[in-house]
Amino acid sequence: MSTSESLVCIGVPVYNGEKFLKNALDSLLSQTFTNFNLIISDNSSTDSTQSICQEYAQKDKRIQYYRQTKNIGIVSNHKFILNKAKSKYFVWAAADDLWNNTFLEKNVKILENNKNFIGSISEIKQGYDLKQDWKTIVKNTKPENFTKGESVQLICGSYSNRIKTLLKLRQESGLYAVYRTEILKKSVDVDELYLWPFQILFKIAKFGETNLIDEVLMYKYEFGSTGVSTNLSFMLKQHLPLTYIIFPHLHFTTWCFRKLGIKTVFKNFFLITRYFLQGESQLLIELLKK
Repeated sequence: MSTSESLVCIGVPVYNGEKFLKNALDSLLSQTFTNFNLIISDNSSTDSTQSICQEYAQKDKRIQYYRQTKNIGIVSNHKFILNKAKSKYFVWAAADDLWNNTFLEKNVKILENNKNFIGSISEIKQGYDLKQDWKTIVKNTKPENFTKGESVQLICGSYSNRIKTLLKLRQESGLYAVYRTEILKKSVDVDELYLWPFQILFKIAKFGETNLIDEVLMYKYEFGSTGVSTNLSFMLKQHLPLTYIIFPHLHFTTWCFRKLGIKTVFKNFFLITRYFLQGESQLLIELLKK
């Protein structure tokens, strides 16, 4: 099946994901919804990621594997895959996440039947045992060991209300919803800041609402290696300007003024200020521990 014939494109950006990748790919390839192609972009991994990707690409013709000749950064790696997508829908899939086999089927059905939604995602359970395979993890997820609304929420109402919900939630998990590809492509022109997922989520919110399925269909590893880190060590590795490292949330706040508009910022001034102060205090604590 060619990329243009698929209804959904799954994008897997990965760097040194040998501990997680097989489990992730197994859960994606076991989806009940099969009209998809899967693009992997290996960001010049130094472990066995390359051999794992090549093995799976040989077994399943829906997989396209690309290996970057050098590390192009986490943001550019995400964009690389999205630019390759020609399908109606697109979903980024972190190499250390797992999915119930009905994740695509249920989310695509929502988008096909509700034109007002620009994206759809399920509830997410945080933390799973790396020693278990994905089928065991799915089977062991019970309501009593799951915190509802911890990672994602319904993004609805006015644009200002959508931004307010995202600021209150302070989670980037919504980045991994199934989105209408054309909308997502309009929302990825963001700065190479460590808070880039929130920039994308805020830009997506301009186009419409994101649905939330009231069921756990996705699972995140508690100490994920491929997700977005906001700690000091990550920022140093990204070779960010010194001012970005010292005042990371200040630059994000400035971005909010430029991209969201003064009216939206002032409506949510308390939440943005709380976001800023909490981020700076976390950085200060980390510096003191060094």
